[in-house]
Amino acid sequence: MMKTKHALLVAFSYCLSMASLTAQTVTTIIDYDVDSVVVNDGIVEGANHRYFVSSFIEGKIYKFDLQGNVQLLASGLTTSNGLFINRHGELMACDPDGNRIYIIDTASGLFLDTISIHSPAAIAKIPNNDTLLVTDWRSNKVYKLAPDGTSSTYLSGSPLNAPVGICYLASEQSIFIGNFNNRKVYKLVNDSLVYVATVPALNTPGNKWLGFITSSANRIYATSINSHTIYEIFPNYTDSLRLLSGTPGLAGHLDGALDSASYFIPNGILAIGNGDSLLVSDYGNRSIRLLSLNRNNVGIADFKDHEASFTVFPNPVDKQLRIQLKGDLQIEGFRLISTSGHLVQENIPYQRSHKQVSIKLNNVQTGYYILQLKSGHKWSSRKIYVN
Repeated sequence: MMKTKHALLVAFSYCLSMASLTAQTVTTIIDYDVDSVVVNDGIVEGANHRYFVSSFIEGKIYKFDLQGNVQLLASGLTTSNGLFINRHGELMACDPDGNRIYIIDTASGLFLDTISIHSPAAIAKIPNNDTLLVTDWRSNKVYKLAPDGTSSTYLSGSPLNAPVGICYLASEQSIFIGNFNNRKVYKLVNDSLVYVATVPALNTPGNKWLGFITSSANRIYATSINSHTIYEIFPNYTDSLRLLSGTPGLAGHLDGALDSASYFIPNGILAIGNGDSLLVSDYGNRSIRLLSLNRNNVGIADFKDHEASFTVFPNPVDKQLRIQLKGDLQIEGFRLISTSGHLVQENIPYQRSHKQVSIKLNNVQTGYYILQLKSGHKWSSRKIYVN
């Protein structure tokens, strides 16, 4: 039966779904202790802001919303892994131990069809094509799955190492694939895999696995399962990533601020809305966590000055600002942020002459701001006052 949490959670989740919150926070919207359901694997979004999540060992699939309502949709799978919504709006559920993909009606939970395929883990759509890509984590393969249900091997062997996560990044018009065993993420380029990053697994004894991956704007998000952490990857650079949430090696179930929340074996992950939020299936806690990222707010962590790499003058400034660089600093870009954390300008044009740079701050209101310079994938910051 559909059930509703207490009024506070409903109101809070509603605000999140309406994108009215500005803080970067984590909240539990489905909790095993309250809902008595096991949700711990692949997540996908259906129509009308309804979501679906797998219960791996139970072989079940649940339907839920951001208000905390949850109900069983389907059961009877050997194992329930990655999920995908096809072009007909039907749910495709990977059953790796059953060597099947099940096609399920999202309203009734009725099984419409089955596709025989070896150990399917996750599914993504090829851009501008009705053909799907399916990862096979046991055989180190990726299959092409045609609309008529026939499959063929597309990629096989190294560098695939138990491929599980797969997603499409619209800004790159590219498919990305993540290895379960060694946590390496690759970009698919002209039928070949190009290395992007290795997701860290710090302070993690024993197995060090990568969960699922998802995409939003120009970023990839990934779960580092046994490290109990979530990472943000910048795919235009090699090994450019940052810890988004969780403390490496520390398992927990703490909601609250993004930088202090804790997880216990985070696994499935899905970017929702305009990329302002992430849904994470917390395997160890058997719960669904909602991360509000607030993409218009860069967050306190981005204000940290990594190194004293530049000075600005005059300060206060009247639109025209000069910057003195320290050392042979390579510039990758400038951005301007309000002291409340909102992005004011990005990709600010600049002119450089040896160790001095000049930029113009157009249409900026009087007040204090944070000017940030990107170099070596790090942001250095200076507080300035614009007249």
